[in-house]
Amino acid sequence: MAKDKRIGELPGISAAAVVGLNRAGVESVHDLLAAGFDRLAYIVDDYNEAARLVREARKLAHGEQT
Repeated sequence: MAKDKRIGELPGISAAAVVGLNRAGVESVHDLLAAGFDRLAYIVDDYNEAARLVREARKLAHGEQT
């Protein structure tokens, strides 16, 4: 299931973002989509990067659910 995919599989995600998100308890695509946007932006220290990660996670989740 797509939501069980690890965030490290998202296209273009940096290793630093993966480590920061993992430390905050965001380990899967499902966790990323369930987390609040402001929290994600705080963790990755960039609203644009957080928006891009959410878009990529939605694409991944939607693409594999159909």
